[in-house]
Amino acid sequence: AENEKAVEPLEERVADLTEENERALAMLSEKENEAADSLCKVTTLNEKLAENEKAVEPLEERVADLTEENERALAMLSEKENEAADSLCKVTTLNEKLAENEKAV
Repeated sequence: AENEKAVEPLEERVADLTEENERALAMLSEKENEAADSLCKVTTLNEKLAENEKAVEPLEERVADLTEENERALAMLSEKENEAADSLCKVTTLNEKLAENEKAV
C-alpha cells in the first residue's frame, strides 16, 4: 500500500513531464519551421542582392564613361566660349573702325 502511495505521485509527475515534453517538442518544431522559412527568405534576399550587384556594375561603368564624356564636353564648351569671346572682341573692334570710317566719309 505504501508503495502504491509512493508510485501515484510519480506517475502524475511522469504524466506532467510527458505533456511538458510534448509541448516543448511542438514549440521546437514550430521554431524549426520558422527558422527554415527565415533561411528561405535570406537565401532569396541574397539572390536578389547578387542580381542587383550584377546590375550595378555596368551602371557604375556607364557613370564613369558619362563623367569622362561630360568633362570632354565641358572642355570643348569652354574652348568655344573663349573663341566666341575672341570673335566678339574682333566684331567690336571692326564696328568701331566702321564707325570711324563712316565719320570720315
